[in-house]
Amino acid sequence: MEGFISVVVGILPTLASAAVIGVSGFAYKKLKGWHGEHTDLVDHLKEADSLKAQVKELKDAQEPQNAALRELLGKELDKEHARLVAQGYASPAEKAAFERLYKAYHGLGGNGTRTALYENVLQMNSYPTLPKGESNA
Repeated sequence: MEGFISVVVGILPTLASAAVIGVSGFAYKKLKGWHGEHTDLVDHLKEADSLKAQVKELKDAQEPQNAALRELLGKELDKEHARLVAQGYASPAEKAAFERLYKAYHGLGGNGTRTALYENVLQMNSYPTLPKGESNA
């Protein structure tokens, strides 16, 4: 029996080495296969990062344009408001045009005092008022 035990003890290191080599080979094959299977995913992630960078560049380039357009629309709102106040009324068509200008201005982030101008125009009479004593008849 002692002979059998000494033989088993003698081959244990060899068996252990073989087991470690076998497990290592199996793990290597799995990892190598995983990389091959997921190369497309890695490529898509790189492409997504590239697209995110392009979107940021476009947004950064667009902001000065939006600021310039917002300023131009604001000046147009100021000018049109002054014209309508001098006229004394705003027809429904003029109110609609003013509203479109304001919504474009507001959509670009503009607000503040021009909101008051917008509300003022919407509350204006839609037709000229006749002096007292006159009638349309």
